[in-house]
Amino acid sequence: MAITHEEARRAQLKRVAEAYFEGMGKKDMSQVPWDDHVVLRSPLAPGGLDTPLVGRSAVLAWFTSLFPVFGAMHIIEHYFNEELTVIATRTDVGITDPPCRLRVVDRFTVNADGKITQQENHYDPRPALPPSSQEEPTIARRQAQLRGAAEAYFGALAQKDFAAIPYDDKVVLRAPLAPGGVHNPLIGKEALHTVWWPPLVPALGEVHVIEHYINEPMTAIITEAEIHTVNPQATLRVADRFTVDAEGKIIEQENHFDPRDVTHPGWQNG
Repeated sequence: MAITHEEARRAQLKRVAEAYFEGMGKKDMSQVPWDDHVVLRSPLAPGGLDTPLVGRSAVLAWFTSLFPVFGAMHIIEHYFNEELTVIATRTDVGITDPPCRLRVVDRFTVNADGKITQQENHYDPRPALPPSSQEEPTIARRQAQLRGAAEAYFGALAQKDFAAIPYDDKVVLRAPLAPGGVHNPLIGKEALHTVWWPPLVPALGEVHVIEHYINEPMTAIITEAEIHTVNPQATLRVADRFTVDAEGKIIEQENHFDPRDVTHPGWQNG
């Protein structure tokens, strides 16, 4: 009994996908039917998903570099689009270093000649990454979060916009110019807004961040800045410390500066 065109096409798509995973398992991908101008996107490819590899030779060279870590492959299931132009294949991909399995869905766009013209691999690459490379993005994100909280504060001073400061509702503030000084903290966002902020706003001028310093546990950041006041005219060199929670909210703040240029203008002259 003759097979239908649809059956033949499904069989062709399956052969293409199976040739790809068989090549990975054998560490010989020379028979994978990539088109000469194939476009590949993969999380672990150079440039990640945003920068595709283009051309059979570039794709083959990249996969060849991965042969030492390929382990066993186990195809789970195939899926087809209605037009039978694309096959998506669920597979367990074995990795030997570090030892792990990647559960992947790889999508192949296949032309009438059975050549792969586009391929996109979908999987979580983290199990296959060395620990140090997984930690680096996390560290960078946390450092950026800390800097973002501090810069939001100084930006809010410059714009005179209290709402722009990412304070936690239970924030604790110690500041030389707060009522009671540094030894009597203000507690709560509402207290800062109603007690500390109103007399500060009329005096604020330009604000310039100088440098950030982050502690080793990455729980807090100290930021040096110059705060220019307009009434009286002065430049305060400050080092303000912000303790920031995992959500990027400031939960503790302590301002360090000499307030005499504001409280006693001309004090240097006796």
